[in-house]
Amino acid sequence: MIKVGKWIAKHRVLMLLIGFLLVIPSVIGIANTRVNYDLLSYLPEHLETVKGQDIMVDEYGMGAFSMVVVENMKMKDIQALEDKFSEVPHVKDVLWYDDVADISLPVEMIPKDLREALKTGEQKDKAGENLIRYFSVPCKPTKSNGGRTRNLPEHNPEGWQQFKDYCMQDVRTERDIHK
Repeated sequence: MIKVGKWIAKHRVLMLLIGFLLVIPSVIGIANTRVNYDLLSYLPEHLETVKGQDIMVDEYGMGAFSMVVVENMKMKDIQALEDKFSEVPHVKDVLWYDDVADISLPVEMIPKDLREALKTGEQKDKAGENLIRYFSVPCKPTKSNGGRTRNLPEHNPEGWQQFKDYCMQDVRTERDIHK
């Protein structure tokens, strides 16, 4: 190892030249690499996820729809988080409580239908929340679940149908709010 170090020190100009020459293709590669954030473009067309994305684009004019659930945060911190989400490229709308009322107004004072639509305060539909958790969060492999780490539609077809119904209702609610 000492011989290699001495050789490098002796030929330092050659090492610097090789290093510089290696930087050139690196810079060209960085300049020509395009980052693709659309993970669905890597998936096969026959998957339900891809089909669902296509339906959302056709029906609602937008493909991705995300919900962020926060717990134990102050209203002003959530408002700051909303502002950060609004600055993210390609985010069309960010909907939250402060779109219908000032954050100093107690949640209980806004109309019940808006409170439920925005899912502020007490969550009414715990079943939908449980379905999201069941199908979206990895599970621990156990003997009772056959050692799987994901709950797929075939593991609970009835629950999967309820989950899809819940998601469609959620989309309809969001559309009604934005009308």
